[in-house]
Amino acid sequence: MFFTKHPFITQTDNNGNSVQVTDILATLTGFDIYKNSQYSIQYYIREGDTPESIALRLYNKQSYSWIILLINGMKGVYTDWPLSSNSFDAYTKTKYEGLSSIFFKLDSIQNYDIKPGDLITVINNPNIAAEVVSWNASLSKLTIRQIKGTFSPNQTVYIFNTDLDGNRVVDYGDIAISLVETGTTPKIIIGDIARVNLYEQDSLHHFESNGVYIDPLTGYLQGYLAGVDNNVVTNYEYEVKQNDNKRYIYLPTPEVAIRIEQEYAKLMAV
Repeated sequence: MFFTKHPFITQTDNNGNSVQVTDILATLTGFDIYKNSQYSIQYYIREGDTPESIALRLYNKQSYSWIILLINGMKGVYTDWPLSSNSFDAYTKTKYEGLSSIFFKLDSIQNYDIKPGDLITVINNPNIAAEVVSWNASLSKLTIRQIKGTFSPNQTVYIFNTDLDGNRVVDYGDIAISLVETGTTPKIIIGDIARVNLYEQDSLHHFESNGVYIDPLTGYLQGYLAGVDNNVVTNYEYEVKQNDNKRYIYLPTPEVAIRIEQEYAKLMAV
């Protein structure tokens, strides 16, 4: 068949499972010329559409689904095809569930060397602790997974999986517990909290106006830290836009689809 000479690649399906799929684009180049309006039409992928259902309606051949993926440079339906409403909700829930974020006052930050997996707490309160998931210095934002307690504005946050010289330790358990319980403060202080978002999917992703990215340091970040949400794009809104952007594709006309199949067959015969 057409794809027997192609290698396999590993992709993640909608349920988070790794699957082996044929990389039909591995040896194919030059077919993007068919995206030209002379040879194709633009199509908006609707809820419930699949490459197979579109191919069946347009070409009366479900097997032409690979041509749709090929023309649009899609490696597979798991990564490049827009998610259905149910799959999208499951995806965002899995990606952001259990995560929060804290934002620091810009003039209070003392250390930018923050790594995923670091444990943080606040001075004089051992009942608050979290694990760092990611650090976005441009937004002074820590995405965290809460371990106990809840962070609040104006608290001073520090990394506590360190020794007293400020060196990170791999086996931080006993040291961290000892430092927190005795009130001993390690040397890596991050800064003072300006704002807390308990649900990461509703937290700031970036600033935008009419589809144009806004530099956060032009006053917008300061406003956000003070509680003003002008031109904010949340993580959830960002994910919606990314998914919707995948809905605009090109479909070659039936005559061109037949030509692509013929050209492909010649290439594979070499």
